[in-house]
Amino acid sequence: MYPIVVAGVFATITGVSRALLAELGDPEGASNIGALIPFFMMVLMAKGFIIATPFLVRAISGNIMMPALSAGFGGSYAFARGLAGSQQVYNRYAIGGATGAEYAALRARQFFGVQALPSRPNTAGGPTAAPPGDGTGTGARMLAQLSRLGRLGRR
Repeated sequence: MYPIVVAGVFATITGVSRALLAELGDPEGASNIGALIPFFMMVLMAKGFIIATPFLVRAISGNIMMPALSAGFGGSYAFARGLAGSQQVYNRYAIGGATGAEYAALRARQFFGVQALPSRPNTAGGPTAAPPGDGTGTGARMLAQLSRLGRLGRR
């Protein structure tokens, strides 16, 4: 698979460079450096193609390990959102649903003094939980159902 992709990459590079040289003419005849910018961009494109060749081959051949490369992008994206101070990340932190990457980014913001972490509910200084005497009666209803099932002989 590599020879086919390498041949395609180099055919593209040589084709673009020939077309560019035919259009620009002799590089020594350029009046200023700005006239050579397309040539420099072609060189950068060639380097990009050469660097991307292994990834192209893996993607074309269906290598099952290729998706593992993109698995780290989600964590990097979450860290970047947290580092940027996204309100969504702060909301998830407040309810205890922030990922490790988001939490690390929020702690980094706190460390550098950008923004303090908000207080979570049910922690010191946050809103208090309901007192234990205000039950919903769910346990009592469950026990009543169990005793009824016992009387009916089903439990």
